[in-house]
Amino acid sequence: MRDYSFRDLKGNNAVLIGNSRSNPRVEPFEPKLGIRWTFDTAAAVYDPVDLWSGKGYQARGPGDPRESYFSVALMPNLGGTGDVLIISGTGGSAINAGTDFLADEASMTSLRRQLPATAVRPFPHFEALIKVKGRSSVPRDATILLCRTPKS
Repeated sequence: MRDYSFRDLKGNNAVLIGNSRSNPRVEPFEPKLGIRWTFDTAAAVYDPVDLWSGKGYQARGPGDPRESYFSVALMPNLGGTGDVLIISGTGGSAINAGTDFLADEASMTSLRRQLPATAVRPFPHFEALIKVKGRSSVPRDATILLCRTPKS
């Protein structure tokens, strides 16, 4: 992925894993998203913060895995000619839970129901924050905390 340029993000579809601190290719998309990830050095995990509401969510550290979070965002690419899917999380197990969530038809149906209907796209652009119980990757253990369309 080191060879994937910002020019490629302008003209192609892409899947980006991580946040702007761990993956600089995410940074150009952040102005349209309300969820940011701050690193908690004491717990050695990322915590999500919803900048639009001012609400923060605290994950527990690696020794106490009762809650983790992941975010999923489907955005237009930088040129507006395709899509970029961004998956971020409190850590690797949360990101894995996010990919399992995306592959689960019932989970995606539940997510789609929370988004506005559109005749143009079968699945509109969105951002979602989802809480997972412990290190579970079972989609039924995931709770959608927020789901909304990104800023234009």
